[in-house]
Amino acid sequence: MASTIEQDETRDGIAQQLSPTPFACSSLTRLSGGTANFVYRGELASTGQSIIIKHTKDHSASNPDFKIDVTRCVSCNPLNDLLPIILISS
Repeated sequence: MASTIEQDETRDGIAQQLSPTPFACSSLTRLSGGTANFVYRGELASTGQSIIIKHTKDHSASNPDFKIDVTRCVSCNPLNDLLPIILISS
């Protein structure tokens, strides 16, 4: 399991990356599960709507010693390209 400090740094980094976008969040909560990826529920700062954020690193979320090629996570779901459209329009 990733350390609490790493989890906080991951959450803070995601918040910072999202802050200049329409997906800026007023809160991010790590969800259980997500063996390979870090999964968060975010509350949009602009509307209060709930979104799910899937974040990947070069290692498993549950085991930092288990290295993962991040390109695997990008191509694991062909719907990834449609998600922002769905989220913006909902």
